[in-house]
Amino acid sequence: PRGVWGSVCDDQWDESDVEVVCRQLGLGGVARAWGQAYFGAGSGRVWLDEVRCTGNELTLEQCPKAAWGEHNCLHSEDAGASCTPLTDGSVRLSGDSGSSEGRLEVFYRGQWGR
Repeated sequence: PRGVWGSVCDDQWDESDVEVVCRQLGLGGVARAWGQAYFGAGSGRVWLDEVRCTGNELTLEQCPKAAWGEHNCLHSEDAGASCTPLTDGSVRLSGDSGSSEGRLEVFYRGQWGR
């Protein structure tokens, strides 16, 4: 039913799937897939199973998968995801347009430079 949150099973869950999740959430970085309820077991419905994204899809809904609500999983198999930023603060974009575009600067030996 619409409006009900549920989990994703970790069968076939991998970094290609998480790349799509990170993109859908507007997060960049390195995608990492987690299984076996690494972040804790959910409750309620398991909505997705056998998700097989190529990594190029814009949303999880566009990925090949089992039909919504069809699964063979328990919540001990809930999938997890992490989207780790690519930088550790040692590079930045600066300029008048905000942080998503600008001149590339690097932090080296205690100071920012071009």
